[in-house]
Amino acid sequence: MKVSKMNPVSNYLVAALLLCGSAASVQGQEHFAHKQGLREIIKAQEELEHGHFRLALQTAAEYETAPGLSRWIINYPDKEKAALIRALSALRTDAPGADDSALALIRHTVHAPTRMRLSLALGHFYFRNERLAEAIPFFETADISNLSNEEIANLRFELAYAYFNSRNFEKAAPLFASIKEVSGRYYLAGNYYHGLLSYNNGNYDEALSSFRKVENDVQYRNIVPYYIAEIYYFKGDKATALQEAVRLIARPEKLYYDTELHLLAAQVHFEEQRYTEALPYFEHYYNNSEKIRKEELYEMGYSYYRTNEWRNAIEKFRPLSSQQDSLGQTAMYLLGDCYLKINDKKSARNAFGICSEMNFNHSQREAALLLYGKLSYDMGYYDIALNSLRTMVRDYPSSAYATEAKTLIGDLLLRSNSYADAFEELRNVTARDEAYRAAWQKITYGYAMQQMQLGNTAFSDSLLTLSLREPADRARAAAAHFWKGDIAYNAGRFGHAVENFSSYIKLAAGVESQVEKISTTATMANAYLNLGFASMETGDFAAARAAFARSRQGGRLTTAHSLTAVLREADAAFMQKNFREALPLYEQVIAANVTESDEARIRKAVILG
Repeated sequence: MKVSKMNPVSNYLVAALLLCGSAASVQGQEHFAHKQGLREIIKAQEELEHGHFRLALQTAAEYETAPGLSRWIINYPDKEKAALIRALSALRTDAPGADDSALALIRHTVHAPTRMRLSLALGHFYFRNERLAEAIPFFETADISNLSNEEIANLRFELAYAYFNSRNFEKAAPLFASIKEVSGRYYLAGNYYHGLLSYNNGNYDEALSSFRKVENDVQYRNIVPYYIAEIYYFKGDKATALQEAVRLIARPEKLYYDTELHLLAAQVHFEEQRYTEALPYFEHYYNNSEKIRKEELYEMGYSYYRTNEWRNAIEKFRPLSSQQDSLGQTAMYLLGDCYLKINDKKSARNAFGICSEMNFNHSQREAALLLYGKLSYDMGYYDIALNSLRTMVRDYPSSAYATEAKTLIGDLLLRSNSYADAFEELRNVTARDEAYRAAWQKITYGYAMQQMQLGNTAFSDSLLTLSLREPADRARAAAAHFWKGDIAYNAGRFGHAVENFSSYIKLAAGVESQVEKISTTATMANAYLNLGFASMETGDFAAARAAFARSRQGGRLTTAHSLTAVLREADAAFMQKNFREALPLYEQVIAANVTESDEARIRKAVILG
């Protein structure tokens, strides 16, 4: 069989037909794929809207990864819609990398509504996963124009909570306030946080209104009632605050803030000065708290102090010794007083010493300086006592304790015989109590004796006069009169000498031994002897004779002084021309064969003629 040659034109036509047939087939496939894709998009959209997020994620993903020609014939809007559904579903199911995928889509899309929806979804995603700081910028840029009221309320709450958690309370507050009346998912939580912020800002009426809406909710009933009780306290309604606190404490179901409720009840009783009632609540708080604030420890200690429970008060005040503030100073002052109440002077001294070193409360420092000085004095720390008392007088010259302090300073200076310094300390004191008078008498008397030894008899006499102006001690006053009499006699003022020796005799009667401890020379015998001499000089021979006679009673004179007294008694009788009584006295002196015997012989010869 002969093979014929093919016609080129025919071949072209066949090819064209084949090509046309092929094109028609492709158009049919594209139409079918597009319809199939739309169905997938619609399905995914419905699954998303009905909350079937995993199914929506799967459907959208299948659409985007369809096999064959559909991968390049999907139009761009449908493809972006599928990507949006997939991103939203991934965020709602917390799929790994969901936020990164959403962020990438936001960066690449030019479709503003897509960016807005993804921003809002990312905000919810970060909120739900407690990445609150990351949620804030997405919530802030979210478009709410197409959101329902409930969606807007949810958005505002979550943004407010994110602000709250970031401690940006100024931005959180108006958002919580805007949703507190909107019913919905966050109605109770919105009121709770609005109440908290209002409470912290001192808007107690606003806080109370919001707290009242949530106080019985299971989520808040163990927390909010405490805030309500506190709000009444801060509003000044202490009676209601206490009533609420006591009621809540008595509840079988204990509040989260049960310990703080006890403190609130204690605080109200404390401020109303019901210290006995306050203590059980304070004790519960103390025993159930991990950490006690210094103010609470002080109030507890003060309650013990006011109920005379000194040792319990000491236990609470003592830890406050390191506090360098007004509370610490007051605590140390009261601690010192508690130690005095149990007669622990050493510990009291230490407490007052700490108090005296702080300047927050001047009245307490003033008293502490005095008490620290007094206790140091009692315990033999004389230099420390002197320094503390001088500091008190210097820093508080108008103090009601100035007289007492200066008196103690005088006593301390006496111990070192610093009479001049002691005299200067006390001379200008105007408010003079018994202790001052005793110290002044000692100081001026001692200063007088010192000046007498130096030969300053005129100054010594004036000091003895000052000493007698405050005759607190009878024995010392007697000694002062003795030496004033001695000075007067030596100065030729015999009348003054008689007066002072006579005053000595009256004052020393019954306290001779005490007088002699002050001055061994100022004895009754010496006083009568000197009175006799002074009376002779004034011509009162009867008084002189009696004084000389009294000086010899009791045998207190030395032999020489005793014979002098006998001789002068005889002279007094002689001057009275009572020779009969004078003669045996002269003979007594003659018999002693002493220097005075020659004088006695002369007087005897005159008598016998």
